[in-house]
Amino acid sequence: MINWNECYKLWREFEGLVLKAYPDPATGNDPWTIGYGHTGGLSEPQVKPGMVITKDQAEEYMKNDLKAAYEALKKLIKVELNENQWAALVSFYGNLKTKTFLKSSVLTYINKGRLDEVPGRMALYRLGDGKVMKGLVRRRTAEGALWMKPVGPDDSLVKQTSTAEPAKTNKPWDWGAFGGLLTLFAGMSDSIKKLVGNFTSTFGVDPIVLILIVGLGFAAWTIYSKYKSK
Repeated sequence: MINWNECYKLWREFEGLVLKAYPDPATGNDPWTIGYGHTGGLSEPQVKPGMVITKDQAEEYMKNDLKAAYEALKKLIKVELNENQWAALVSFYGNLKTKTFLKSSVLTYINKGRLDEVPGRMALYRLGDGKVMKGLVRRRTAEGALWMKPVGPDDSLVKQTSTAEPAKTNKPWDWGAFGGLLTLFAGMSDSIKKLVGNFTSTFGVDPIVLILIVGLGFAAWTIYSKYKSK
């Protein structure tokens, strides 16, 4: 499965739209290009000097080119890729000559499962006629970013999950309450502890004993609640 929207977006951005055939910017010669980077190398028709097309034809050629690239890649890739990785790879493959891709470290690293290293491999392919091309540097950066972009869950699912109510329980108390009580007592100032001690001494009970009694009550109630809920 491939994220065609991201693939088309990336392809349009870096190929640009030209409705009259133009020569390769690196060589000034073949391959001649038209529309959104269509040369005839991936799908028909072959581009020749003087050729002119419409925007609709450019869209059609682009989609045919990228579909052909995707079909060719499916025969070469031996590991599972997510939809953004496929989109980035189709853009990368479509921009290279097939022979170059077959010998590339990108293909090797993918099929070895070293997927996190693929953007760095893509970045090496930034030359045109032996020179570093700024446009290719930017393109490889964008392809690498798309490759690493996580495929998130559906927005509605995220919203539904984030607004879901906490699971209800029949247990009114747990050991956290007892722990909180002990922590509260330990953090009391000496004057408050003394006040509590004076109050409990009225009934002839030590404060610690009172806390233990309350704690045992919590424990007994928790065990009873768990037994009852089964």
